[in-house]
Amino acid sequence: MGIRRFSDVHLERKQVQKIIIHKDYTPSHLDSDLSLLLLATPVQFNNFKMPICLQKEESIWDRCWMAEWVAAYEYDQHDNLNMYLQKLRLMQISWRECSKRVDQLSRNMVCAWKEPGTKGDCQGDSGAPMVCTIHGTQKLFQVGVFSWGIRSGFRGRPGMFVSVAQFIPWIQEETEKEGKAYIISGAWRSSLLHVPWYPLIIGLGVLKSL
Repeated sequence: MGIRRFSDVHLERKQVQKIIIHKDYTPSHLDSDLSLLLLATPVQFNNFKMPICLQKEESIWDRCWMAEWVAAYEYDQHDNLNMYLQKLRLMQISWRECSKRVDQLSRNMVCAWKEPGTKGDCQGDSGAPMVCTIHGTQKLFQVGVFSWGIRSGFRGRPGMFVSVAQFIPWIQEETEKEGKAYIISGAWRSSLLHVPWYPLIIGLGVLKSL
């Protein structure tokens, strides 16, 4: 956690105490392709590790990114290939528009194109966060969790993300079961993640400093 390169000396490793997979998830259709990670110890927030807002209701965002780990083609002292974190600009499209391009599109999905000229394909970064922001603010919202399809977007199909807003009730239910309830606060279209001691991380990817 809290790094942009695997070789960073400030790398913090966290043990996962429990993985909570959505009960409706099946690999065959990837609907409800979402999990929560319950960490064994607390995260100490700083400039590189911080909580993120979640949207309570879906909307179309025009300033979005996703994270991607990219090979640096250099090796560390243990001959491991080094990786660094970069961000890709995304353009979200409406569910109606996306459904014209993707058959049997689930209402649990959010669609986005990779912005023209953006490098990277993210084909191997399932679980990476789709993060959006409002013009004139620095508040970040995790809108989606990458499931599949960015590379195929160049052939007429957008990238597919699990819609976090659709799973807010499930997140609340599961965090309450663990005794570390997710609490909604803030503006009508957003909520802050309040799990003060042992955070649950959405998806398989963690937002680093973007």
